[in-house]
Amino acid sequence: MFLKFAYFKWLLNNLNHIEKLSIHLQSPDYLKTDEIIWNSIIDASFISKYCLPDEIIHLKQFHFYIVSQYESIKKTSDEIIYSFQIHPAFLNYQWTNIKCLFDPILSNQYLFSSSCSCSIYKRKFTHNFIHVPKSVNHSNIRCIWIDIDSNLHSFLRQFNQLFPNVFCIKVNLEYYTRFDISTMNSLITSFEIDKSRSLSNIQLHNVTRLDFSPDLSRRSGSDEIIERNKIRATLLAHLISMPVQLKCLRIQEFEWLIHMIQYASDILRRNALSSVEYVEFFIPSCNLGSTEDIHIGKNLVPFLSIYMPYLRTLRLWRSDDFPWTSISMYNNLELYIYISYRQNLNQNEAVVRPIYTPRIVFSQTMMLRWCKSLQTSDSINQHVFVFQHDLNELFEQLNKLVFLEILGEIHEEKVEPYRSMVQRNFPNSQYHIDISRFRLWI
Repeated sequence: MFLKFAYFKWLLNNLNHIEKLSIHLQSPDYLKTDEIIWNSIIDASFISKYCLPDEIIHLKQFHFYIVSQYESIKKTSDEIIYSFQIHPAFLNYQWTNIKCLFDPILSNQYLFSSSCSCSIYKRKFTHNFIHVPKSVNHSNIRCIWIDIDSNLHSFLRQFNQLFPNVFCIKVNLEYYTRFDISTMNSLITSFEIDKSRSLSNIQLHNVTRLDFSPDLSRRSGSDEIIERNKIRATLLAHLISMPVQLKCLRIQEFEWLIHMIQYASDILRRNALSSVEYVEFFIPSCNLGSTEDIHIGKNLVPFLSIYMPYLRTLRLWRSDDFPWTSISMYNNLELYIYISYRQNLNQNEAVVRPIYTPRIVFSQTMMLRWCKSLQTSDSINQHVFVFQHDLNELFEQLNKLVFLEILGEIHEEKVEPYRSMVQRNFPNSQYHIDISRFRLWI
């Protein structure tokens, strides 16, 4: 709640029995009141005049956090801090541990007592597209979070100067998914039409790690979702092309990388991914899901061997089993399942994987029967065989790879067969396998 300073001062003078006072003030963009006061230099004299009672009687602890806008810097940070060290009120009560920061993007001054809890709040620069702790000097920041915003290009053009020591950028895609298709298209188009704003011209010299947080848009085959996939692919291609030498990439879905090559290969900088040594993402289940999702894992090794030949660490997230390729490749599988379902599949017939399509609805009984079949000895043997093939292909094609970690969920009956397979095929390696994690050091 914003109060006029006169009323605020009246409150301070009439609450002179208080022993602890904490205030948080911010110059409002949308109010015209107290313009003269906010245009004053915010220093010790300002706080003494407007933020403290005229007579300090019982007050022992005083904390403040003040944000104000400036047109031009009238005093340096050191001069403002020094004003507290020579002001009688602050000197007598030892309230001299003050910090002052200037934000060159928003033209904001941040003035606060170092013990103020407000100093740990996160601030958002320019239309909420970057978050950094307020009390931290930009030159000391090593990692930042950014949102996707129409002003992103302005910030990234200044990135090397503003954050010379940042090595990690975490991109929040949740905010971006709230845009409608036309807004998203306008965002991307604005980067590409205006060459001075083009993201492809930006090089991030010290950034070696990119993290892309969840995109909460629903998975679907609709035209709108396909268009969103194309726009996201274009955006990823721009951002991944910026680091001069990208070493670490964490992204929600492996499918996003496939889309990037499919829809935006002309934007992706040549060899942008070739320096990656660590990559982490999610691959869908090979047992349940759409035909497209189930078979997406077959693209894993070809993609990594072409675009990330120097990869050393691979971390995969799975919803179930460790193998990333399917145990079965049936011809006309959807038609077979459809016919079998219509004939009321019985216990003596072969059980095949349910494939989700818009025209087929599966009963709970059929789903349970399929899941139960995955625990049989035949199914376990098939999974061991497929997983062995996956591992052999992976390490043969990626000769720099030294560590593989898969986070998933398997039945306890598979743990020992997987261990035996690894020990037999990789006798000189170290490994750890349990029901939720597979680790292999080569």
